[in-house]
Amino acid sequence: MTGNLTSFYLPLSLPSGSAGHAVRFQYSEDVFHLLRQETRQYPDEYLHFCVLKRKIEFLAGRYCTKNCLKVLGFTQDIIVRPGEVCGSSPLWPQGLCGSISHSDGVACSVVADMRGLRSMGVDIERIPAESIVSELRGSVLTAQDVRLGEVYADIFHPDEWFGLVFSIKESLYKALNPLIRTFFDFHDISLKSVDVTAQRIELAFNKSICCSYPVCRHFAGCYAICDDLIWTGVFITA
Repeated sequence: MTGNLTSFYLPLSLPSGSAGHAVRFQYSEDVFHLLRQETRQYPDEYLHFCVLKRKIEFLAGRYCTKNCLKVLGFTQDIIVRPGEVCGSSPLWPQGLCGSISHSDGVACSVVADMRGLRSMGVDIERIPAESIVSELRGSVLTAQDVRLGEVYADIFHPDEWFGLVFSIKESLYKALNPLIRTFFDFHDISLKSVDVTAQRIELAFNKSICCSYPVCRHFAGCYAICDDLIWTGVFITA
């Protein structure tokens, strides 16, 4: 693309049959118009946001999705509609599942057909400032998360550990929300183990959320920490 909009490698380990795409961008009118040209299939009503920043983030995520669909062999313009409720998951076309994330000048998307995956969630976070960690630590980290963080204190800086826990729980929520439509918060999930060599994380519920996902249900996630960005993903198999 241009210097103001640059595609790059998605650093997560993705399941077979899926495609990922990531892009860095600047918040400017030029970038907005460039993204708008690349995502012409989206009607103007999807861009009712009054702030340029939010318009660019929305289109950057859809631009990444468009590139994922190309890799998977979809040549026609497929629209991934916004959720019908503010903050809800995007509405994927039948037979596809995916996830979109953005964080301060970076966006990504991962898409797969549903023959191998039921759902997925990906998330990008900037490594948070110490002040944010101090403010939110108690509402995000469980006692188990704190204990596990102490085990890996020589590998993860406290701000990195907090950001990693926050992000992987966000990814799990994104993956499960389309399946169960049930709210759960950060304290309902704890990290159980981390494989720093394979960059894998195991999570589990601390309580039963629904009959399909009881307290004993575990989930596998992946992560990467590159520069000042934390990337996570959770993939629910069929």
